[in-house]
Amino acid sequence: MPLGAFALVNRRWRPSNIVYKEYEDYSQLVRFMPKEIFEARMKTITRLILKEFPHICVDSHLFVLALAMVIAAAVFAIAARALAIAMWYPLCILIVPAIIAYWTTRRRGLQYIKMSQFHDKLQDCLKKLTMMDAAYQIRWSYRRLELLDSRESLGLKYALDRQAIALVIEVTPIEYNNTTMCSTRNSNNNNNDRHQQQRRSESVLPTYESIEQDLVLDVGPAPAMREITVSIPPPVYTSSRQQQQQQHEEASLLRNSTPPPPYHHSTTL
Repeated sequence: MPLGAFALVNRRWRPSNIVYKEYEDYSQLVRFMPKEIFEARMKTITRLILKEFPHICVDSHLFVLALAMVIAAAVFAIAARALAIAMWYPLCILIVPAIIAYWTTRRRGLQYIKMSQFHDKLQDCLKKLTMMDAAYQIRWSYRRLELLDSRESLGLKYALDRQAIALVIEVTPIEYNNTTMCSTRNSNNNNNDRHQQQRRSESVLPTYESIEQDLVLDVGPAPAMREITVSIPPPVYTSSRQQQQQQHEEASLLRNSTPPPPYHHSTTL
């Protein structure tokens, strides 16, 4: 919930400015910020808006001036014709409206660029105010006009539909959770430990153990090639006697084997 909201009203006939109520009217902001700080912050924002915001009141006044000069030139021309006086030099007045029209057209073409530059400067200013008011636990920011905004909350004299509100600057409290605080503390401690370990590793010189663990490569010439002869033994052939002996043993085994019983063929009549 915002502690205070301040509307930037873009006026047509006067310079644009921020609208805010009295310090005592912000019941919640009183508990966070003293009156002197509040008035100083409002003056800082007001000076920034008067200096950097692209006001449209200049274009309005120039338009009225150009229109008045055109009307004056027409009156001079009609009067000179009625009096039969050749007065051509009053027509030089029309040069001024042409210059004003060109200048205002070029200025409106740069309106978007100037507005974006103003937003950047306003954001930087509000960031600085947030850093300066960190002890009061408040944050300065800006946003667009929302449906929940009302004339009473913004401190305006007229209704919202009768005024052109460029943006709304608000003050919100900063809420710190225990979990976020613990996480930030743990991250800071871890970062400190890492920095200490890095400093220690940089300060310690290399020891003999690290030197002994280094690998030494032999980059000398390659060993000479040696010629090795391998002798293969000749195949073993069996003699003819051994073959005959084996055949004789096989024949004796066949003889000693028992023959099958004889088969008797009987015929019956």
